[in-house]
Amino acid sequence: MTGEGPSRPLNPEWDRALLETLARADWATTDSFTAESVDAVAGAGGNEILCWVAATAALATAGSFDVVQKDYIDVPGWIAGMAHFAEVADIFRRHGPSYAQAHDGHLVRVERRVMSAIELCRTAALGGHVEAYEDCAHASVAYNSCLMGKSSNGELAAT
Repeated sequence: MTGEGPSRPLNPEWDRALLETLARADWATTDSFTAESVDAVAGAGGNEILCWVAATAALATAGSFDVVQKDYIDVPGWIAGMAHFAEVADIFRRHGPSYAQAHDGHLVRVERRVMSAIELCRTAALGGHVEAYEDCAHASVAYNSCLMGKSSNGELAAT
């Protein structure tokens, strides 16, 4: 069944340009955003876009950051674009040691172990494999998750 609501078409070009703007930490551009201007190009996802801007700006207050993985796909059936910009592990790897030092004496052993597991997750330290695609020459390295093999999907630990 197809609805007839007021939704507008996706704007994948603008979405991708926004990700590049955030990756460059181009705050002059994002500072010019208003709810109305973002709504005009991003549609119903405008408020979420403004949250992305706020979250990225908050991350930048801790210093420069590297975007190690950036994915985007437009999903018309969801009337949304889906993006992946940073992982919690990236934040832990960058700021975990200084956080642990600042809170020395307040972190218990299990908290330190969890932090360490998150920092090592999907890195060469846990090994990996090459994903090669038969229909093109593209290949990429996929590092193992800290939870691989713990459940059927390799992501969720068994309880």
